[in-house]
Amino acid sequence: KYVRAVGLARNAAVNATYTRVSLKHIGVNVDSKDNASPRPNVAQVKQILTTGAHSVKKAIDDGDLHLIILFHDINGQTADNLETYIATIAEVTGKNGRFPKFLTTRAEALAILNSTTE
Repeated sequence: KYVRAVGLARNAAVNATYTRVSLKHIGVNVDSKDNASPRPNVAQVKQILTTGAHSVKKAIDDGDLHLIILFHDINGQTADNLETYIATIAEVTGKNGRFPKFLTTRAEALAILNSTTE
C-alpha cells in the first residue's frame, strides 16, 4: 500500500507507476544519510540531523507538520545508536519550539501516512 522511492529518486514515470499500481508514496523530509559511503560515524549522523539542507531544523523551518526521518540499518550502527539519534531529534525540535511525539503504534503511523499528500 505504501512505498518509498529507491534512493529517494522520483520523476513523472515513477509517480505514474505508483499511481497505476495503487501505491502511495511516502515522502521523506529528513534523510539521516546513515548509509552513505563512506559510512558516517555517530557524530556525523548527529550533525546531518542537526544542520544542513536535509536536517530536522530545515524541515521545521520549511513548515513541515510531520517529520518522516529516514534511517537505514545496514551494519547495526543505527540500531546501536538510535537512542542518541532520538535525543538529537528531540533536542533540535525543542530548540525550534516544537516537541516531538514519537509514534509507537501502527494506528498512529497509519493515521500520519494516510494524511500525507505526497
